Amino acid sequence: MLTTTLRGVLANVSLGAGHTEDAERIYRQLVDFFEQDPDHGEAHPDTWASQQHLAEILRQSGKLRAAEKLVRRCLANRRKFEVGNNSGILDCKSTLGSILFDAERFEEARELFMEIRQDSSNLLGPEHPQTLFAMSNLACAYRAEGLLSEAEDVDVTVLDIKKRTLDNQDGAHFSTVTSAANLASTYSCQNRWDEAEKLETWVLRERTRSLGELHPATLLARKQLAETHRHQGKAEDVQALLESKC
Repeated sequence: MLTTTLRGVLANVSLGAGHTEDAERIYRQLVDFFEQDPDHGEAHPDTWASQQHLAEILRQSGKLRAAEKLVRRCLANRRKFEVGNNSGILDCKSTLGSILFDAERFEEARELFMEIRQDSSNLLGPEHPQTLFAMSNLACAYRAEGLLSEAEDVDVTVLDIKKRTLDNQDGAHFSTVTSAANLASTYSCQNRWDEAEKLETWVLRERTRSLGELHPATLLARKQLAETHRHQGKAEDVQALLESKC
């Protein structure tokens, strides 16, 4: 068991370092071991965890068919053998939803995210982080399908909840800022540039404050605001953003 634990740690280190091929190879070994080991098999949580980790790695590598096949097997086993707390089933379904979204099967992803949102709300509460995560995924699926009014409604709800439950006197929570950026993206898709600009300006300020000027999230926020200024015809503001460090 110690050996398999160390393999899991090594796989996570490899994944964190960007060595996805090494992580995939190690997790394949773990999945094979757990599935064939008589003390584990298809009914053991360690098997499910390794299957789901491997599915996520396959998704990140663009191997979507293999990822979907594996996570569906994991989900079937969880539904068959898991009792009591079903948060693991929600995690598994969330991974499947992300795979479907990446495969541009947006309607299937949307329907699954709606199911996850309801299940998570019933199990964990309507304002639990996992429920809000499912709602954010649902809004992304709505945007991808061009259902922008529906996306806006969900984005606004998530942002309002996070402002109320996560923010404090020290400033906005990183997750709140992310949700504001999501809502700005919906406004941009609706060509509501002034509303997008207001949010994106705030997002850039908050990310610069909390993450620094050169963090990838800050650079992305600056790029998105510059794109909005371009649509507004504010050429000087675009140039200033691209030339500035903040």
